[in-house]
Amino acid sequence: MSKRNKSRAKVDTSIQLDLGIAYHLALGEMRAGRGSEEHWSTIVCALNIALVLSEHSNQREADVAVVNGALDSAVAARDAAQIFNIWQFDEDQGRKIADAILLHDEQMSRISRRTLKAAMDEMHRRLASQSQG
Repeated sequence: MSKRNKSRAKVDTSIQLDLGIAYHLALGEMRAGRGSEEHWSTIVCALNIALVLSEHSNQREADVAVVNGALDSAVAARDAAQIFNIWQFDEDQGRKIADAILLHDEQMSRISRRTLKAAMDEMHRRLASQSQG
């Protein structure tokens, strides 16, 4: 496969499955009240990638709104965990985050490896600029 075709290749199904298992498992644990900061971080990573991908999609406004609602819910859950030391999503938070995770699953099924790498690079760039400012 040429370098050009390789960069346009879809994200391998096994990679999609591995990543999906990680964030779906984390979501289940958080919804069941058995979550951890690591579960929360796994989900937020997927949501941040979904946000970057949404910003470049044809359904930009709708997708960005879904992901931003999920991220707001995740932040609220983190803030509550810092007070109560319980990592969980309430019913509304869990629903919003599950909707965004389903959107992310759909995104992953249609993007190229190059697009995923670019989204991950952008996510890391944004996180680095937030920690510096």
